[in-house]
Amino acid sequence: MKITKLVIYGYGKWIDTEFSVSEDWHLFYGPNEAGKSTLMSFIHSILFGFPKRHSSSLRYEPKESSRYGGKVILLDERFGEVTVERISGKVTGDVSVTLEDGTQGGEAILDTLLYHKKRHFYESIYTFNLKGVEETSAMSKDQLNRFFLSTGSLGSEQFLKLADSYKQKAGALFKPTGRKPVINQLQGKLAEVNRQVSKARERNAQYTVLRDEVNTYAEEIDRLNSEMENLQEEKNKYISFLKHGKVLREISQIRDEIEAYPSVTIPENGKLQLKHYNEQLENIREQIKALHEKQNELQKEFKPSPDFVLSQELETDYQKIKDRLDELEDKVELISREQHQLSVVENQIVEMKLREGYSLKDSLPKELTDTKLEELSEFKNVQAALLQEETAISSTIQELKIRTESNNERIDSIEKDLWPLEKFKAEQSSESSQVSASRNFIKDRAVITALVFLITGVIAASLIQNIIGLTVLILLCSAALYTVRNYFLHNRKEQSVEDQEKEQLFYQKSMRSQWKELLALNDSLQDKRREQEILLEENRRKQKNASVQFEKWKEKMRYPQSYTLEKLFSTRELFTEMKKLTEKKEVLENRVASHLFELDQWLKGNEYASKIMTSGKDISAVFYELRNRIRAVESEKNRQKDYIQETNALQEAIRYLVKQEKDALNKKYKLFSEGNVESEEDFLKLYQLAYEKQEKQKRYDFLKETIEHQSILKDNYTIEEINEQIHLLEDKITSRQVQITEKTKEKIEIGYRIKQLEEGGTYSELLQQLENEKSVYQKAVDEWCTLKVASDLIEKTLKFAKDSQLPKTLSLAEEYFADLTAGHYVKINLESDSFYVTDKDGRNWEAEELSRGTVEPLYIAVRLAFVYSNRDSIHFPIIIDDSFVNMDKERRQRIYGLLNTLSRDIQIIYFSFDSSVINSVPSTKLTRLMDRQMN
Repeated sequence: MKITKLVIYGYGKWIDTEFSVSEDWHLFYGPNEAGKSTLMSFIHSILFGFPKRHSSSLRYEPKESSRYGGKVILLDERFGEVTVERISGKVTGDVSVTLEDGTQGGEAILDTLLYHKKRHFYESIYTFNLKGVEETSAMSKDQLNRFFLSTGSLGSEQFLKLADSYKQKAGALFKPTGRKPVINQLQGKLAEVNRQVSKARERNAQYTVLRDEVNTYAEEIDRLNSEMENLQEEKNKYISFLKHGKVLREISQIRDEIEAYPSVTIPENGKLQLKHYNEQLENIREQIKALHEKQNELQKEFKPSPDFVLSQELETDYQKIKDRLDELEDKVELISREQHQLSVVENQIVEMKLREGYSLKDSLPKELTDTKLEELSEFKNVQAALLQEETAISSTIQELKIRTESNNERIDSIEKDLWPLEKFKAEQSSESSQVSASRNFIKDRAVITALVFLITGVIAASLIQNIIGLTVLILLCSAALYTVRNYFLHNRKEQSVEDQEKEQLFYQKSMRSQWKELLALNDSLQDKRREQEILLEENRRKQKNASVQFEKWKEKMRYPQSYTLEKLFSTRELFTEMKKLTEKKEVLENRVASHLFELDQWLKGNEYASKIMTSGKDISAVFYELRNRIRAVESEKNRQKDYIQETNALQEAIRYLVKQEKDALNKKYKLFSEGNVESEEDFLKLYQLAYEKQEKQKRYDFLKETIEHQSILKDNYTIEEINEQIHLLEDKITSRQVQITEKTKEKIEIGYRIKQLEEGGTYSELLQQLENEKSVYQKAVDEWCTLKVASDLIEKTLKFAKDSQLPKTLSLAEEYFADLTAGHYVKINLESDSFYVTDKDGRNWEAEELSRGTVEPLYIAVRLAFVYSNRDSIHFPIIIDDSFVNMDKERRQRIYGLLNTLSRDIQIIYFSFDSSVINSVPSTKLTRLMDRQMN
């Protein structure tokens, strides 16, 4: 998990501000009060919640903004880019988390993101500040041991706190000298009930007698025990007398050994002088060794290169090529420019060919002359005429097809209404004259009848000129009119039937005449359509022939088969341009080849150049390699002068140190002569013998003083007499033990009888109360034992955890600690929950013996080692707030170097006012807080 951006809505002095953070190492630089601690607190608050209002930590609520909070953009290997936003709400703030896939959540997702770790864990392990460093350097021995144990074992600090909690709870239950703890109070109650029981026992007379007997037996047993103790003490006294025999023999032996030591006079402080001379010689020899190593490094560094040696061997040729280097370089640059132009032209040709569908290996088409253009125009005209003709024929065929389909529809419609041929012929021949004669006869008879009635009526009216005659006349006229009316009605009916038959016959004749005409017209249309289709087929054959001729023409002219007539006309200028480019390419190729040949011949004619030329390489690359080697040789000549000066200075320094070494050796040998020895080993043996003699003398004086205070010097006991007294005392002690056993059995029997008397009554109630108090007391004692055992088990479990997990962390911490102390301390050890370190001389130092300047690097090394060794399971960024200002400049630079190395795997965010750290950080990873405030 790495922080990539801080977006602050309002937090302390920072209002509506954003900071981008580098993923490996980022420095926030600014003086005091620039807002570094505020930014550091902002990161903690957004990730773990705002501090509570009654907390000792500052909440940094903004005074100039109503918005409180902000967001931190993270890059997590599990969830991708994650945005954690926290704003004012509940006491610790309302938090929202947005994952890269759009998933949103709150505290649950955040807890998973933070590996289920709390603020205290992050601040105590991954956050460094000056206060933490200073407090560590001021810790006691137990505090240091406990701190390093908790830092080296993941999460053990919580278990240690739990163990402390159990100890406190156990202390609340019982303290050896306490009165308020529960068990201490229960002891008082139990003693009181016991006292009451004792009083109840005394009320019983028999019980009192038995009790007296018990007391008598108890006193007798006490007396026997006292006698046995006295006898045992006396026995021990005699046994101690036996020891003095050995002491006397030891005193005699030591006296003989002291007298055997030689009497030699040696300087009192000779050992210190020898140590001083050895240290001085060691220091001088280390300096000489360092100077020799530096001289060897200079020899390696200034060892002549093969090119340098070659330039010396072929100095004349080397000088020639060096003098003409600028001229040759101009030549190479000219070649390079022309090669670049050639490359541009080749790329243009390739691009044109690819765009036009040409294969890169195909040659360009032939040039379109006027004759070829006329041929191309003829192809175009022929193609256009044939296409126009094809269009006209196709249109005519389509028109004929439509007319034929229309005639067919009319024929189908007429055929539905036509009579069969037989019926038509029969109806046509049945038309006869009989029908016409019958109709004329009826017509004449009706007219005659009407005239008869009319004439009769007129005559009758003229003869009878009265009402009757008039009536007869009217009747006759009516009859005549009726007869004429019936005639016309019948005649009309007959005429209507005849007309219908004639119309139908006429219609059939007309339709049959149209039908025949349409059939004849269809035959004519079919003939015309076949003629047009033959013309269309002939047209297409001509088009195919024209297309074949055109394809052959393109093949002859080397044009792609995909080219159409239109494209040939449109790309004429393109091919002209391609031809020009091809000609330009050939010119450039010839010029480049000529220049390269000339340069190659000159270089091969120079022996120095030919020696270092690599076959198969481009001649320009060979020249640049040659130029670089010449420059390197010239630079090497300049460095050789510096090498000679430095070598002379080193030789002078070595001669001076050798002289000092001789002086120190002379002083050392003079010291040996004072002890009349020739070697350092013999000289140290003198002091060892003197030390042994002194120790034996001290032992002799001590034993002698001890013996003088014992009574054995007054009593003339022999060893045998002492042994006899011891045996007599052992018999008496055995007799007392037998008596004590018998008395104890009798006391137990009386105690059983007393117990029988104690049953029943008030005495029984007191006994019951006593048992209840014992039960309560036992329960409290069990709880106290449980807490003590749990506390011990936790600490032992942590010790096992330390033994399994801590070695990996300690190994890494040793590496860091050795680097931070310039190799002065080489090992970190943990035995019996106690830290100590080993220096380069093999001496061990416990944590409380180290100086502040050493404890602080140890503290930093252990914490950084823990962070790095657990980076696979917990991947938090490290935040540092000016934690190293109390260290000297050299150690700070070493720490910066270590942090820079760790930043490859772990993000490090550094807050500092130390300007020296700026040189360790690129400008892209540096934020100057004062500049941000001015903006």
